[in-house]
Amino acid sequence: MHKGVCKMDILKALTENEFYLQKEDAILLFDLTGIIINGNRSAEELTGFSVGELCQSRLNSLVIEEKDSNILHYLLIRAEDGFTENTEMAIRNKSGERIDLAIEIAPLFVNDNVIGMYGTLKR
Repeated sequence: MHKGVCKMDILKALTENEFYLQKEDAILLFDLTGIIINGNRSAEELTGFSVGELCQSRLNSLVIEEKDSNILHYLLIRAEDGFTENTEMAIRNKSGERIDLAIEIAPLFVNDNVIGMYGTLKR
């Protein structure tokens, strides 16, 4: 994270973002290292994990195929560089069920600086 930016700054910036407030899609918030730091109720419903269970983990821990884990890592790097990217991949939910998703990872800007990232997950 940029100097002086804390988790609360990221959460505040995202929750004030109209996109986040109006979305019914599953949304996860990541710090710049790719660690999940928050999510919405739809993310809980989709994955079967509570936000508390998801926090401090990485989305790629749910990814089924190693190639998808590598792609996800690439998307996070691109978002950190300020770009929005998307792909399709499968994850396992808490009960072990395979879920095919379209995932978009986007940067979260404050004062023209990327301070975090968010991911939109759609079935």
